[in-house]
Amino acid sequence: LLGWSPPGAKIQDLLENDKAEEYKVIFTMPELVEAFSLDNVNKSGAAVDIERLKWINSQHIRLMLENGKTSEELMTMVKELLKEAGVDYSESSDVEFMLYLRTVVQRVHKIDDFVRLCGHFFTLDVDLATELAIQMEKEIWHDDALEMIKVTAKILEDIPQDEWTVATIKQTLRKACKECGVKKKQSKLMMPVRWAISGLPVGAPLPETMFALGKAKTIHRLNCLCL
Repeated sequence: LLGWSPPGAKIQDLLENDKAEEYKVIFTMPELVEAFSLDNVNKSGAAVDIERLKWINSQHIRLMLENGKTSEELMTMVKELLKEAGVDYSESSDVEFMLYLRTVVQRVHKIDDFVRLCGHFFTLDVDLATELAIQMEKEIWHDDALEMIKVTAKILEDIPQDEWTVATIKQTLRKACKECGVKKKQSKLMMPVRWAISGLPVGAPLPETMFALGKAKTIHRLNCLCL
């Protein structure tokens, strides 16, 4: 990146040894200004790696969420993007909004990724008529999918509201897989359930998504398919 890298070694190898701090990859702007030197620039090795840049950007976004001031700045930016996309987030508190951002951040490379990954949190029903949801349904649906969704909804409904936690949801999903006979092929249940509650093939882990979504909204979305 930018034509400079530690001599004689791959960055990933360096990050895994005792010299990780010496070969730091993610910098704040002041740190970068202090560390950068034209003496370390090698013209012949210059390259722009877009995937690497996306990864670096994702690390800075995660760092923003770890800081009170910058997390608020990030939330403001995401709200503006949601507004431009026509997503009404007005009924969600800032605490809920921040929970949604933290839930999906591991899947975010650019700030506008939040719109795609968080949009469904702000509505009661999920839009399963999008091109992405339709394509996902074609890829993951099978003859027993609807019955598995029914079983999952029933078991999740038995969780007391005050025990609606990531750990409890995870344990309950395992129980649903066992009841449906897919303990060793959990994706046969997990993917239809993910489709039913988010319409997205990619996102946060299912228990974390359900926790952020809340019990009422999760059960509502699953039951809507069972009517």
